[in-house]
Amino acid sequence: MPCRRHKDDADATSLRPIREWNASVRKSRKTGGSASHAVRGLLYPAYRERPTTIWITTKPEASPECTQRSWFDDLDISRWLPSGFTMHRISYIPGTKVPLRNHYLVYISPPSEPPRQHQGLARLGIPSDTGDFLVFRSALRNCLEATNVNSAERSFIDTILVNFFRSYDHTESTSERTTCHDVEMLTSDLSADGKDSETA
Repeated sequence: MPCRRHKDDADATSLRPIREWNASVRKSRKTGGSASHAVRGLLYPAYRERPTTIWITTKPEASPECTQRSWFDDLDISRWLPSGFTMHRISYIPGTKVPLRNHYLVYISPPSEPPRQHQGLARLGIPSDTGDFLVFRSALRNCLEATNVNSAERSFIDTILVNFFRSYDHTESTSERTTCHDVEMLTSDLSADGKDSETA
């Protein structure tokens, strides 16, 4: 059943609170605070045409290791997708057998009720009533480790999403936990270090 989207959900994903959130996370990272294992991804709110960069912190109950590595299982996805989500890994360009170097993970929330067109996907020419979704990139040599999405990747990710959502069916159940080889994943030819600057 689709989940009802409350006004507070839209308020939480509007630009101002996200920018304030990102600023607080960056400050914590610089000082070695609790957000030191946060990962930069892209949030595609259903009501907005353009995605926005967002820092995702780890779950309160997670126990990140001492290194700077961040694991997908530790990320607090539910903070931004409170109505639930399905997770999809892609390792090939959708519709081809061409593998790329880094995997992308897409976390998709259910459609709102009543259903409405996702504005970001409409901009890409894809009719869909899916809810908000998040996109992350995995590390080059470990698909369970999350690395920062670069701002230069946005157009590339948009292209991949067009092919992905053409065949996406939100009524199909997808496990939130899968191994690297359970499902197709996508990788990019862009740098895997994720060290570009970001102002969002």
